[in-house]
Amino acid sequence: MPPSSNPSVYVDDSQRGVKTISGVSTSVTAFVGCARRGPANRATRVSSITDFHRCFGGLNSELSFAIHQFFLNGGTEAWVVRVGSNFKESSRVLTDAGGADSLIVSALDPGEAGN
Repeated sequence: MPPSSNPSVYVDDSQRGVKTISGVSTSVTAFVGCARRGPANRATRVSSITDFHRCFGGLNSELSFAIHQFFLNGGTEAWVVRVGSNFKESSRVLTDAGGADSLIVSALDPGEAGN
């Protein structure tokens, strides 16, 4: 260790061990985009293209094609967030034979698919 020009400065070149960079999985990713149906503004875990079709609809958007390619190229897990604007909850009030309200039925997911 070379001496310092300032007598009040002390330099320590001690080794504290090797700092390794740990590997991370490259087969897990997240996608954000528009889809025909599915949970809105909430991350949903998808483990195959079949899961995506079941939850978010078929191949009908840029998001769906990107996820399809992700799984074709060896991806194993995706987190999908369906985004959009003006999502409206769809519901209907069912009446009994006498005309009184008896049951409110609400769609599972907001948007056009719920209508």
